[in-house]
Amino acid sequence: MNFMRIVVWGLLVIICFIVYQSVQENSFESSEIIHNEVPVIDEESSNYESFSYLNRLREAAGLVYLSNDDILSSSAKNHAKYLIQNDIMVHEESPSNLGFTGVHPKDRAKKVGYKSAFVVENISNGTKSAKESIDSLFSAIYHRFGFLDFKIDSVGIGIEQNTKDRLKTSFVYNMGSSRINYLCSQKSFDSVGEYIYGVCLDKDFKIEQHDFKDASYSNKTQNKRVIIYPYDGQEDVPPAFFTEVPDPLPSYKVSGFPISISFDENYAKQIDVTSFKLFDSEYNLIENTIEYDYNTDPNGKFRKFDFALFPLTRLKWNAQYSVEVVYNLDGIAHQKNWSFHTRTFDEAFFNVNSENYEFTVKKNSSTVFYFEPTSKTDVSYALNYPSSVYLEIIDANTIMLFTYDDDFDEIKIMFGTHKLIVSSED
Repeated sequence: MNFMRIVVWGLLVIICFIVYQSVQENSFESSEIIHNEVPVIDEESSNYESFSYLNRLREAAGLVYLSNDDILSSSAKNHAKYLIQNDIMVHEESPSNLGFTGVHPKDRAKKVGYKSAFVVENISNGTKSAKESIDSLFSAIYHRFGFLDFKIDSVGIGIEQNTKDRLKTSFVYNMGSSRINYLCSQKSFDSVGEYIYGVCLDKDFKIEQHDFKDASYSNKTQNKRVIIYPYDGQEDVPPAFFTEVPDPLPSYKVSGFPISISFDENYAKQIDVTSFKLFDSEYNLIENTIEYDYNTDPNGKFRKFDFALFPLTRLKWNAQYSVEVVYNLDGIAHQKNWSFHTRTFDEAFFNVNSENYEFTVKKNSSTVFYFEPTSKTDVSYALNYPSSVYLEIIDANTIMLFTYDDDFDEIKIMFGTHKLIVSSED
């Protein structure tokens, strides 16, 4: 008789968290609790993978390559350690906690020798790989805009994993402008002329105004003037957004992957987006959406020239989508059209619902089961299944089943409150 296996999964993304939980109702009795083995993260290779993947996405979107900054890496690593040591997920550190190196990201950067006060920080906790970490951050609109900032050109990455509980991981990304940091490392401006201050961590440090403008605009000739995401032709786009802190959709636990467009403020004084539309593969308009901009963003995080469209229901796996944006730039009308494709699986794929939950799979194979949400809060974080098979949670509505040599007539699986019955065949 097979033991039942209960796996409780925590989706920890961005600067938000969902506690590990076990759903008891409608689950099966279990005589043993076994957790899927979480791999040890190889810090060196994961750091390289994070750096390469982030730059690949930025360059494909039309932004400059981020150079590696060792000082920002030290700052990011210190904060990653702090998060794991204290089992928390925050941007602000407390002096009373272990591993404290500074309250704010700029304070922690100053601690290790950074000079500029311009430090952008993104965090993901509980992600199992570099790719998963960055994908989750790009699905969260505020953190996406951090990665797609027009001014940044350098990054430092810190990764830490709890050795006793490998589910607890922390990926920290500290980003800045190398040109501004260089100016803050020079001699303070003391001649006659216009200058600015408050840009460097030394609050009294002065930078000649012309030098500061040159540094601030140093990337403008290499960056595209308009940045869209997902970018045109992008593939392997996750179809869903779950949560973020602060949360742009607080009443939703699951919705569609947001679409964004940003304009370089160096080239425009006024932007008005008059139409923002998303279409499916048959060019049917997806109507259940909400638009945010600088004036309507409920958390006040959007910049003046940031715009986003949120599909309020999940996008489909393995599907093509098209976007149309009409905007007015300094009195001149423009239209931008592009398309992208959501993630595709090579494995057999089944949709599961309350009427269709019994399936037959091949032995020694992998199968994806997608439980389409029945509401805006329909997400699952607990699995209950027999030990004759292995399951992996892809996201809060999707699992992958791996069958081995052992034959079974029928197995029962609970994913949250959703049931699944699977039979095997040769």
